[in-house]
Amino acid sequence: MRKIDLAGKRFGRLVVIKEARRKNKIALWECQCDCGKISIVYGGNLRMGYTASCGCYAIEIRSKNSKKHGMTNSKVYRTWKHMRSRCENSNVERYPNYGGRGITICERWLTFENFFEDMGQPPTVKHTLGRKDNDGNYCPDNCRWETKLQQSQNTSRTKLDNDKVKFIRSSKLSGAEIGRMFNCTKELINQVKRREIWKYM
Repeated sequence: MRKIDLAGKRFGRLVVIKEARRKNKIALWECQCDCGKISIVYGGNLRMGYTASCGCYAIEIRSKNSKKHGMTNSKVYRTWKHMRSRCENSNVERYPNYGGRGITICERWLTFENFFEDMGQPPTVKHTLGRKDNDGNYCPDNCRWETKLQQSQNTSRTKLDNDKVKFIRSSKLSGAEIGRMFNCTKELINQVKRREIWKYM
């Protein structure tokens, strides 16, 4: 195979100084980045455009994205990212209960700044993003910050009705047994038994 001399050539921010060594018969090149750092890079990665800096460019991009709204590490930003993941990423464990059954995100909320403008900060660290209609989509009219109790109540409405609640409260079966009957968690059944939800029945 004819050797390709890359010395003196520029690839992005990198200028090739000389061949550094060979690894498994593949040439590695010593390069100087515009920022001043020296890097050793595979020639193929340079020619294909896979490596165009010492790594400083990627750091700059991450920094710019972070400074865009300055909230990358905040609870509200993580909430937005998780919302998008469970609706859009079929590899996420919770996807079948969200995107997998048709739950979508309104176009406005595909941008974090719009989501934050509409929802603001959660009232406390214990509040999570909830939907008023569990079969509805993520949009300003259908979402609110909820406590765990509110979310349990909302979930229970989709699985239980008045007749089931009466049965739960009169039954001597365990929460786990009733949960299997109604496809609910035992925690939810026990909340109904203790009248923490469906209080006024």
